[in-house]
Amino acid sequence: MKITGNKICVVHYYKQYLENESLIQNLADEKFEVSTYCFFTRLPQKGKIFSKKRMILEQLLCLLKLFFKLHKYRNTVIFCFGGHYSFFVITKLFGFLLGKNYHLYCYNFYLHDLSKNKLVLSFLSFFLSSGKTTMIVQSPNEVKFYENYSSNPVHFIPFSCPMDNLPEKIETKSEEYLFSGGYSNRDYELLFKSIRQTPHINFVIVASTLNKNLTTIPDNATVYMDIDNKQFNQLLINSSGVIIPLKKDVGASGQLVSLLAMQSRKPVIYCNISVINYYFIPNKTGIPYELGNAESLNNAIKMLTHPEFDKKKMADEAFKRCSENFTKKKRDDEFINIIKTHIKTKSKKMRFSYSLLLKE
Repeated sequence: MKITGNKICVVHYYKQYLENESLIQNLADEKFEVSTYCFFTRLPQKGKIFSKKRMILEQLLCLLKLFFKLHKYRNTVIFCFGGHYSFFVITKLFGFLLGKNYHLYCYNFYLHDLSKNKLVLSFLSFFLSSGKTTMIVQSPNEVKFYENYSSNPVHFIPFSCPMDNLPEKIETKSEEYLFSGGYSNRDYELLFKSIRQTPHINFVIVASTLNKNLTTIPDNATVYMDIDNKQFNQLLINSSGVIIPLKKDVGASGQLVSLLAMQSRKPVIYCNISVINYYFIPNKTGIPYELGNAESLNNAIKMLTHPEFDKKKMADEAFKRCSENFTKKKRDDEFINIIKTHIKTKSKKMRFSYSLLLKE
């Protein structure tokens, strides 16, 4: 029997993301009435960078599309993974038309450096004040940030990924190396300082042309630019350890690489900031270093590469922690628990209001 009066629509920006979204089936298994929506059917071309003007026009197009579908979302719970701005607008301005069971949950919403923009903060203050909007974030610091603007409680659910999507390790004749990779918010300048101080260790780095701090590459480092995900994963899997050198404690940074390393049973050196440090137990499932501190990073590399350091034990502990706490199924269960708690709370409030009405 389906849960009546609680339709759920799962929204992604691109159709391909909907095809890989585990939440849809898990909601259906819980007897929810589930539908889906995407704003665009095709992913942008690899490496294509949109101008700010193009991005604004695209968001306006999303909003226009929603206006023509507004009637379909009456009394529907929206679980939004993309196209957040357009849903912020319709929820705040037209929420009163969307029925008592309508509610918007936002996940995968990132501001990065825009969190310092006064105009953007004014936008948040206005649109998140809607009692029909709930933010779900991926780091503890984001909870504190969004609580300043949201009228509803802000929930923390870690970014997670499936445990069965890694390619097999390929045996190579190359020497052992430490791996570091990522396309945003990476402190490669700091990493290069450490690499120069450890000339006896080889490093492989995967970066993007968007990274501006890749100058004067050390002799013991090999840098790959803008490679595909399969090649990225393969280089990580074939490494003897992974370094995640983040520059700022913002949004979605280093989370996917952290989980890929843990799933691949690789010992990890991680930047000790809130966006990823909750994945690790210090010096048990990963080795922390302090943000922007070259000496701290050097010490972490020395610890990881010391002949007596038990890399296998740390990697196995990390794999266990990942498989028990940071899977898509675990994430989806937490999503569903939030929705069910919301439904129960709303039902209690409605029964309470009805009983008061009868007394009058």
